[in-house]
Amino acid sequence: MGEQMGQGEGFRGAGIAAAVLAVLMVASGCSSLRDAARSTGRVLGEAGSSVRETFSGNRPGGLRLPVAVFAGGEPAPAALADAAGRLQRHLEAHLETRCGGLWLDPEFSRLLGSPPRLSSGAVDGHALALLARPRGVNEVVVATPLEPQVEEEKTGFWLWKGVRMRVGLGLRLEIFDAETGGKSLDERFGEEAAVDLEPEIPGEPVPWERIPRPLIETLQERLFAAAARSACRALAVRPWRGFVVAAEGRELTISAGRGTGLREGQRLEVYSPGRSLVNREGQRFFLPGEKIGEARIREVGEIRSVARLEEAPAAEIGAVVRLKP
Repeated sequence: MGEQMGQGEGFRGAGIAAAVLAVLMVASGCSSLRDAARSTGRVLGEAGSSVRETFSGNRPGGLRLPVAVFAGGEPAPAALADAAGRLQRHLEAHLETRCGGLWLDPEFSRLLGSPPRLSSGAVDGHALALLARPRGVNEVVVATPLEPQVEEEKTGFWLWKGVRMRVGLGLRLEIFDAETGGKSLDERFGEEAAVDLEPEIPGEPVPWERIPRPLIETLQERLFAAAARSACRALAVRPWRGFVVAAEGRELTISAGRGTGLREGQRLEVYSPGRSLVNREGQRFFLPGEKIGEARIREVGEIRSVARLEEAPAAEIGAVVRLKP
């Protein structure tokens, strides 16, 4: 009997201990545990997804899509001063090694420095297209880090109330089409995590220098990986286009060559340059031109090719060519 009572008291004691432990977990930040579990699950899911997903970009004729990358934006806190450089390197490496069917032009962004922008601060897609066409670049990826956030977050209840910081990073990913100057993608990404830091002065924000560097780098890696996968998906379905950079009679010089995968004898459809259109916000675009004839490639260099028109008397500089199906 006494032994049974002892066992019952033991069970009650264990139950009370479990209840106390549960309260302590809530009070001391079990939400942190949930955040960690969600974060771990998301990281594992993203890693598995990135391994399984393939972006073949199989295009007619085995052509590769010429792409350039820009990463940068507004000045960031000192703790994030290298964010743009890391983003640029990450995107270029991801597109080059893990996205099939692309041909990366790393010099375009280095020569230009930054994409042209309108007075509003938006990227000038029309001007960017005019700069990209002579290099044969079809799509321009522009990644802009968004304003980082550090916000105070209350935790616990009753005697266990506390404060921690929620750190958020974001970026905007835009892809501009050199044929029209318009966007083929405009998407925003964000990552956040909680960190147990209290402001030195109540009510004042925590300076970025106090945010643990490993946490910042982890958030950046998640952010960059999500943006890179989205860019790959968008670019995988984009068609190849070439641009006429010189014309003499029926002889056309095209800003594409062996690097893109062009071969002698391939037939091209030739389209007029089209006309510019200005919308109500002052942004300019190219309207696709009409087909004016066909041409056959006669000579192929590394970055230039020569084609001869077969069904039209002449074509202008700025004309667009596509591989004939």
